[in-house]
Amino acid sequence: MDALGPKIRVKTTMPTLPLATPRASIETERLVLRPLSHEDLSDYHALRTQPEVVEYMSTGRADRDLDETRAVLDRVAGPGREAGTFVWGMRLAATGEFVGARTRWPSLGYYVRCEYWGRGYASEAMAAVVAAWWRLPRSPGVEMELNPSSVGRAVAAGEEVPERLFAFIASTNAGSIGVMRKLGFCKFKDWEVLDSRAGYEGQMVTLVGFLLQRPVE
Repeated sequence: MDALGPKIRVKTTMPTLPLATPRASIETERLVLRPLSHEDLSDYHALRTQPEVVEYMSTGRADRDLDETRAVLDRVAGPGREAGTFVWGMRLAATGEFVGARTRWPSLGYYVRCEYWGRGYASEAMAAVVAAWWRLPRSPGVEMELNPSSVGRAVAAGEEVPERLFAFIASTNAGSIGVMRKLGFCKFKDWEVLDSRAGYEGQMVTLVGFLLQRPVE
């Protein structure tokens, strides 16, 4: 049993792996999103060393050096990884300046440089990424474990349920909670876990779970 409680194994759809590569850029009104790569190392390191951004990272601390950031990139954008990840770097369309990155899969997460907070870039980028995610080819009958509370009704083991995207956010992160609501995500649960961030070890933090159900075609 984890912090969310007991899970049940169900069937759903998921993107067919490996994902098609190379992937085309995604253009929005103000941004260009490209698959994150090692060409972004310097910018990604700058992002992961901003104190305001670090506060919401799982480690709670800045990367020690470029090598640590490079290791993170290796896990999500190393050779052969693109076919199994869906990670994007965000840049301003007008200037090419690096704004942030969308991370994790298939739960939604992102980091945005603090000087760009409050301008709607996160909502704009995440809306485009979510739309691209739903357009990926699907495989049916994929087994996965879900907390029953994320389904919203009684569900039996092995039952077919609609696919979902998830987001797990600290209750103190009002900005990201607002982004999820703008994207149409619904809260399904909150719970307490031990904080893993540097300097907060042993303390409890409240997480809020959000979900977005795959649109009916």
